[in-house]
Amino acid sequence: MGLLLGWAGLGQTAQQTQEAAQAVARAVVNWQYASTRGLSVEAKELGRRATPRGTMVSYALFVHGFAKDEHLNMVVWPISARQPQASLSGITLNAEGRTLCDGKPGDCGDPSKPGDSMDMDVLAAPGEPLRYGLATADGKQRAT
Repeated sequence: MGLLLGWAGLGQTAQQTQEAAQAVARAVVNWQYASTRGLSVEAKELGRRATPRGTMVSYALFVHGFAKDEHLNMVVWPISARQPQASLSGITLNAEGRTLCDGKPGDCGDPSKPGDSMDMDVLAAPGEPLRYGLATADGKQRAT
């Protein structure tokens, strides 16, 4: 309700606020169905460590169904955003489907370490959804 009241306070009518909330809710529900048939992404926990802000969890990402020579882009959808956002580009896969950085300037990873694993460190509140996906450059093939 606080979120709805916050939107209403931005000059929207109650009807506009309700429509905006419904649009976000529909998008959240549809996120799980956004994958192209036969494609999936899986996060495997690597470890945890305590930080002053909470527990940091490290994950390795494995992608299933994409061609091994495909270059992928990552999108993330924080709970504070109304829609997914572009995050990283230049992601490749090893033979097991683990995500790697190609190391090209402007892409993910260190240019001096092409093929380095692309692990994710996540600091999230208990129960907070982590929404991420990988897609081909043209967006025609996606795994969420």
